[in-house]
Amino acid sequence: MKKQENVIYLHAFPDFQSTIKVKELKQKPVKAVLLRTGDEIDFTYENNELRLAIPGKLRTRQVDVVKVYLEK
Repeated sequence: MKKQENVIYLHAFPDFQSTIKVKELKQKPVKAVLLRTGDEIDFTYENNELRLAIPGKLRTRQVDVVKVYLEK
């Protein structure tokens, strides 16, 4: 995970097929986008924990990167 002001980048390796969890995230996420395609990714945010899964049809054999926009 790389963090910049109001944005984080999540990297999913090809063999990772589970839900991505980011704990202790103090800023509320407002949007998640798969960088390669521009598709928005559904997510949940509860108790300072972000959870998202990249749909199988959008996965590749490369590292997939999701850009998560955070509330200012």
